[in-house]
Amino acid sequence: MCCSFLFILIIYGALGGFLFGYDLGCITAALPIMLNDKNLSLTDFEAEAVVGHCKLGAAAGALAGIYLLRRGHTLCFWLSSLGYIAGPLMLAGADGWISLAAGRLIVGIGIGLSAAIVSTAVVPLGWKGRPPGLANLPSARPAPPAVAHSRELV
Repeated sequence: MCCSFLFILIIYGALGGFLFGYDLGCITAALPIMLNDKNLSLTDFEAEAVVGHCKLGAAAGALAGIYLLRRGHTLCFWLSSLGYIAGPLMLAGADGWISLAAGRLIVGIGIGLSAAIVSTAVVPLGWKGRPPGLANLPSARPAPPAVAHSRELV
C-alpha cells in the first residue's frame, strides 16, 4: 500500500514536469517550419513574439493558479484542460502571427496552471501523522512559492 501510493505520487509529479517541459520545448521543432512557410512569412520579431507568448502565458497561468487554487483544485484542472484544448485549436486555424501568438498564450496559461496544480497537489499528500515524503527530498533547485506555501493554499 505504502509503496504503490508513493509510486503513483512520483509518477503524477514526473508527468506534470514532463508536460511542462514538453509543451514549452515543442516550439523548437515547429519554429523552422513556420519560418519557411510562405503563407505566414514571419519576420524575426514575429517569430520571437510567437515563442515568447507561451512563456508569458505560463507565468500568468502560474500566478493565476496561486489565486485559483484557493477555490479548489478542480477549477484549476478544468481551466488548465481548457487551455490545452483551446490553444492547439487556435494554433491549427492560425493564419497570421497574431493568431499564432494568441494560441501560444492560451497554451502557456494551461502550462502555468498545470505547473501550479502539480506542485500543490503532490506535496500535501502524505500519510496521517507523517510529513509528505516527497516534500523532504533534496532538490537541485529551490522550491517555487506555490510549493513552499501549499499548506496555506489547500
